[in-house]
Amino acid sequence: MQTFIASCLSEIQKKDNNISNHVFILPSKRACLFLKQEISKQTKDFQFLPTILSIEDFIENLSLLKTTNNTEVLFYFYEIYAKTNEESFSQFSKWAQVLLHDFNEIDRYNIDANNFFNNLSNIKQLEHWNLKNDPTPLIESYLSFWNNSYNLYKELKKILLSKKIGYQGLIYREATKQLEHYLQNTNKHHYFIGFNALNSCEEIILKELLENNKATVYWDTDNCYLKETNSNINFFFNKYLKEWNYYQKNPFLIKSNYFKNDKTIDVFPIAKNIGQLKKTGEILSKLSINELKETAVVLSDESLLIPLLNSLPTNINSVNITMGLPLKDTPLSAFFESILQLHIKQNNGAYYYKNVQEVLFNNYSQILLKNDDIVSINDYINKNNVLYIDQNKLNDIDISSETKELFTFLSPQIDFTIDYLQKLVFSLKEKLDKQNNNLLDLEYLHRFHQLFNQLESYQKNFKALDSINSLHQVYKELLSSDTLDFKGEPISGLQIMGMLESRALDFKRIILVSVNEGILPSGKSNSSFIPFDLKVAFNLPTYQQKDAVYAYHFFRLLQRAEDIKIIYNTESDGLNTGERSRFLLQLESFLQDNHSYNIHSSTPKIINNKKKLKKITKNESVAKRLKEIAEKGFSPSSLTQYIRNPLDFYTQKVLGLYEDEMIEEFVAANTLGTIVHNTLENFYKPYENNILTKEMVYKMQQNIDSEINTQFQEQFKKGDTSKGKNFLIYHVAKRYVTNFLNLEIESLNNYKEIIIRKIEAEFKVPVQFTTNNNYPVFISGKVDRIDEIDGQLRIIDYKTGKVEPRELSIKNWNDLTQDYKKHSKAFQVLCYAYMINTEKQFSNPITAGIISFKNIKDGFMAFKENKSKLITQDTLKQFENQLEGLIKEINNINIPFTEKEV
Repeated sequence: MQTFIASCLSEIQKKDNNISNHVFILPSKRACLFLKQEISKQTKDFQFLPTILSIEDFIENLSLLKTTNNTEVLFYFYEIYAKTNEESFSQFSKWAQVLLHDFNEIDRYNIDANNFFNNLSNIKQLEHWNLKNDPTPLIESYLSFWNNSYNLYKELKKILLSKKIGYQGLIYREATKQLEHYLQNTNKHHYFIGFNALNSCEEIILKELLENNKATVYWDTDNCYLKETNSNINFFFNKYLKEWNYYQKNPFLIKSNYFKNDKTIDVFPIAKNIGQLKKTGEILSKLSINELKETAVVLSDESLLIPLLNSLPTNINSVNITMGLPLKDTPLSAFFESILQLHIKQNNGAYYYKNVQEVLFNNYSQILLKNDDIVSINDYINKNNVLYIDQNKLNDIDISSETKELFTFLSPQIDFTIDYLQKLVFSLKEKLDKQNNNLLDLEYLHRFHQLFNQLESYQKNFKALDSINSLHQVYKELLSSDTLDFKGEPISGLQIMGMLESRALDFKRIILVSVNEGILPSGKSNSSFIPFDLKVAFNLPTYQQKDAVYAYHFFRLLQRAEDIKIIYNTESDGLNTGERSRFLLQLESFLQDNHSYNIHSSTPKIINNKKKLKKITKNESVAKRLKEIAEKGFSPSSLTQYIRNPLDFYTQKVLGLYEDEMIEEFVAANTLGTIVHNTLENFYKPYENNILTKEMVYKMQQNIDSEINTQFQEQFKKGDTSKGKNFLIYHVAKRYVTNFLNLEIESLNNYKEIIIRKIEAEFKVPVQFTTNNNYPVFISGKVDRIDEIDGQLRIIDYKTGKVEPRELSIKNWNDLTQDYKKHSKAFQVLCYAYMINTEKQFSNPITAGIISFKNIKDGFMAFKENKSKLITQDTLKQFENQLEGLIKEINNINIPFTEKEV
């Protein structure tokens, strides 16, 4: 296969063997490298290399201006805008980039700016025209802005030209103005190779050079497509053939008739992006080293670069990547973002705890800081329930001065902030230098050092950068546009590139990834203030031209390729429609008889492995621990935990592993329960063994506020209950206690006598049955309340969660220790009844049940066996049989802890 660049060079050298005095202009710098390689192959005699430029470099040289980045242009634009408008830079930059993009398009297409902005202003006036009402001040301001838009454009252009710099569009417009002078002062011939979609300025330049016999243009398309006059593949070529006077007299030079050659085209519909990349890796794994040298992986979605690199097979030892790694995707960017967020979100000199923890547990913080300091700060936050941590609180913690410096509050002076960030860079560098194995991290650091130097330069030259918010805005802008370029041999090994980087390049083997509608082409989304109709009127590009550009690139890649793999995502998720690109349908219409076109059904291998339930066998250590638990006493909650899932019982009770203590930003359900329980305990404890009166309850009601406050301070520690969700939960706690005391008064009205026997009574009793072990077994627990109501003993368990009466009813005793969801509440209250009866056997039947604060209307919900609410000795004997089986199972060393299916 002869590549397009090779065929062009071969034809040029047939006409003129000495090409040193010529100028070669190609679409990209990558294409320039391939041309240099081809010259070295085809040139036998010694001669100087000709001038080889990308189109951007050629236009810049022609314009006599230097290209500046968008951020610097943004600052100049803000200086102009701020003269007549009061708006912060951070707000301005959110929309100004879109307007600058429109300025760029107007210049690239050499539009009469004055005429254009007059039309745009008139359109905006019509959009807000109203016969009945005068425009509001907001609308007036909006229309005034568009009336002044041409002046803004003109002023920006003036200041940039005075500094001999420009954005891309301005440089293109100025290049057309310098063209006449350039033509008069050059005798070199220009070869334009591999172009397709030209903007108006490029068209002017090429036409002038052609008319003056100082240029030759080699277009890269195929005769197969060129015959299709209505095809969007040749949208631009048809335009040039029709509109350029030069082609009325001269031939249209194309260098391809290869599409009709033998081709194998395999299409792979694959689910999910990861599936696409795994398939790509599978295809590459079957290629030899020589085959890989003639292969290119083209990513329609360039965000898949890093996942692709992680999916490359082991047979690939040389890769050339034309795309840079965006700096925002490096791990170090997360560190600096967490530092900036720490200070942006600070509240009156205090840091939000989540921002502090995000900094603490970043990998780079753990390089910078002592581990003991990280643990100390985190423990202080969690144990004291600190939502905001200020300098005073930091001083209370025993940490090094180095760590305190990391959490130094940023000064309002922006230069202090940039200096602070640079200090972090150098501190990290010092630490990484000592480790001697972090070359990639050091490369990241170097690029961030350059970025902060750029910020420092902007801060000195532009007044707009005057706050941490504006700094953050510019930082993100630079971060998103800057890349970490991969270094290596540019024309060896497997080539990985985006669609635009493939211009003028040819490969024998192509793997195209993400050939989906909405990605290739990208669709109608367009960030612009210019209405579609106005774009059409002034011949500005719309989504239609953009689609034509991508159609050309897609089909041009296939022209000389012999082995083509096309992969697309079949899943509809996020912005992806799961629809194959329209270009695949178009491709089918161009297929030749000698083309092998295959659509493969690719589905992931499904391994039908039924989940194996985990089992933990009991050894001597476990048996010893079970003995300790048994002698201390099984609690009702631990027994119900075993019923729910034995593995959780093993993890928490046997191993003693619990979830880390976490800060409560909002009052947790268990904390709310503790607050309500403790409040009622303090209210009722003084009245044990006393007859309850209404006066006692009235006194309790008067003290609700003070007691709830005390309990929140003890349980929620330094958490804030003055606003937001916690404020609501605080009042929920008061409402729970108030409702309960109202229920108590209602009970006093309905019954003759209520005697408070025990409040938060603790029990530890031996089981009444023998086990297979040689040690005693106890059950223990704390009963919220035991009272006597008109002579009937009653056991009460408080629940702040919702409980329904049906959860305390049982019909079949065998279900009690089998179904956690239905019977856990009944099991608990029966445990309490069993313990109390063991300590002192009932002479009369009792009742036991739950009062649910969330379901207070049902009052006391008693345990029921069938329909009887009384717990007799026969009831307890039935319960004891179930309890015996459960405890024997737990303590039996031959029965493993087996996970239950959820």
